[in-house]
Amino acid sequence: MVNVLISLVGSNPIPIYCLNKYLLGDYRTDEELKRIPKPNKLLFVFSEDTKKYYEGIKERLGDEYKNIIEVCNLKSNQNYADLIEEQIQTKLDEINKKEKIETIILNNTGGTKPMAIYSTMAVYKFAQKNRNVQEIECYVDPIQNKVRLNSLLNPEKYNSSNNYLPVDKDLRFYLKDISMEDILVMHGLPLNHYDEGKLLPNSYEDIKIVSKEEIKNFSHKIISKYWEEYTEFFSTLRKLEDIKKDYEFYQKALKEYYDVELGKKINPLSSQKFKEIFSNYLKKEEEKVKEEEKEKSSWLEDALPSIKDIIKTVTNRDKAEKIYKFLSGTWLEHYLMIAVEEAIEEEGLKDEIKLYHSFVCYLDENYKKSQFEIDLVALKGYQIIVFTCTTDSTKGLTKSKSFEGLHRVEQLGGEHAKLCIVNMREGKEELDRELVGFNSNFYKSKEIISREDLKDYDYLVKKLRDILKK
Repeated sequence: MVNVLISLVGSNPIPIYCLNKYLLGDYRTDEELKRIPKPNKLLFVFSEDTKKYYEGIKERLGDEYKNIIEVCNLKSNQNYADLIEEQIQTKLDEINKKEKIETIILNNTGGTKPMAIYSTMAVYKFAQKNRNVQEIECYVDPIQNKVRLNSLLNPEKYNSSNNYLPVDKDLRFYLKDISMEDILVMHGLPLNHYDEGKLLPNSYEDIKIVSKEEIKNFSHKIISKYWEEYTEFFSTLRKLEDIKKDYEFYQKALKEYYDVELGKKINPLSSQKFKEIFSNYLKKEEEKVKEEEKEKSSWLEDALPSIKDIIKTVTNRDKAEKIYKFLSGTWLEHYLMIAVEEAIEEEGLKDEIKLYHSFVCYLDENYKKSQFEIDLVALKGYQIIVFTCTTDSTKGLTKSKSFEGLHRVEQLGGEHAKLCIVNMREGKEELDRELVGFNSNFYKSKEIISREDLKDYDYLVKKLRDILKK
């Protein structure tokens, strides 16, 4: 006697993999096993478009289950009712001839709407024809993060008090060993390995000369105390990558504001020019402080006391660009990551959440033509929580970053994922209104952290705790 788990494979393979892994594993109590038995036959239903997602799921399930897997390839017929129903019924008849089917569990979380409707019809008709067969429909609920159960033949078996599994916790707790490597493989995306074969490290490797405490203090002072000075200083420097487009403007700006001569063949971010720009600026700021007879250092030195020592460490262009990148914006990602780590620690979620910083995702095997980067990912079980950050407070860039974040969340995690938009706009209401037009499921699952939230570090950590524990 066999218990068949039918999985409809759509463009989001994660909930399909999760339900298979949960039902096949030893996570359930005897009482929970009575509601839905452990499958010993897996039937995957997919089209040519979603075949790669099935292959990714199969790979991550491992060799242990390869001998119990059956497939139903709909080819290009995923929207044709009669063909869907006919092919699934034929496959069930084939299985039933070899080994009598006792239970059919239909996971209709994925696939097209016609696949969900007509696979249900196929299972229902098969169970009616074979009276001893129990049929169960289920899907992974993105709000409860549990498996919801139903039966057309025996609707009284599952009511509001017993139609969710697991009973005690949710699926994310039991599937906390899932990694971003699993996610990428299931999506058929290339892996991005760093040194020693490690995937997407949680690190501060680009700025090892700056401690976490310095990052925290620097970021907090910039946000709450020196925002105007900071934006004024970096408004021109941020555009140096476009220097060829308006060379004379930048040449004049660098001379007047930073007291630096820009030669036509000199890269402003070479180690020499980097030191010159920052050293000259600090010198000018110190002179200004003396003239105003203030008993304090310049805003930059007050925010980052080690800035002069950091400048001395710049010995090549690579080092200059890394430090410049941090000072001109990525400090916000690091500040957020420190706060997220603290929130995870305080909430007792250290064993349940994995963090990935500067997550680079390649969309093709060439690794160069098509890629995107996510600032920070918190992986809670199978649920992807994406944090997108920008130090820009302008309406256009904040909005475009938010829309890109919503798109990437949908692409990697579907409706089971969440997005947290971290930006420097003062309020949330306007940005919130601008995002209403996006897919309603993702609009509802997003959170906005504004500059006002970032100013109070303790409040930020509390807000992050609320986001992560949901």
